[in-house]
Amino acid sequence: GGARFQAFWDWIAEATPPEPHWFLDQLAVEPAAHGRGIGRALLEHAIGLAQADGHPLILETGSPGNVGLYRRFGFRVIHEEDAPGGGPHVWFMRRDVTRL
Repeated sequence: GGARFQAFWDWIAEATPPEPHWFLDQLAVEPAAHGRGIGRALLEHAIGLAQADGHPLILETGSPGNVGLYRRFGFRVIHEEDAPGGGPHVWFMRRDVTRL
């Protein structure tokens, strides 16, 4: 918590689009379980929910390795910058609704 924590999340809120959207937060898999498809299943589930609702799916990541992972699932970088107060570099990504 604290002021720095609040400032970070206020900054995140300012960088997200004003239109209705889903926000993917805190997707992680225990390292010992990597490679079992758990992360893929969680991500595909979130994509399916957003898709069914007709809204884009937004996320942010401070891990450069995650950018390529999310791109493989149809996300694109919409903005990136360093977080305030000496925080990490953050990529804001979006996956739009796919029309069939």
